[in-house]
Amino acid sequence: MKRQRTIRDAGRRRWESQRFLPLVASALHHRLTYDCVLCCISDRYFRERLEDAGVRPVLLTTQLMYPGSFILHDALDPWLTGKDRKALRTAAGAAYARNQKIKTAAATGVFAELAP
Repeated sequence: MKRQRTIRDAGRRRWESQRFLPLVASALHHRLTYDCVLCCISDRYFRERLEDAGVRPVLLTTQLMYPGSFILHDALDPWLTGKDRKALRTAAGAAYARNQKIKTAAATGVFAELAP
């Protein structure tokens, strides 16, 4: 069976209001195993919960940040071509650097280092 892949943009308030739980349940029901959470400090709030639910995070953040759709746009290409999570982080960092007019290394630091 071919694994389905999704990227979902969710905010921390969604978890705090308990509306995130049905999303995880729905993902498990449909065998969706990948997730991307773009909001401030999503690594701290979501990583353990996602992994406990059987969802593999592909892009999380470690700092305060602006969660623009341009990040997903640039991160989708390496992800859909089967590259590892480090490539996604690099692509997201480059997109964020262009948008915020900061150095790429600083922008990449906004995103969590996830195992390949």
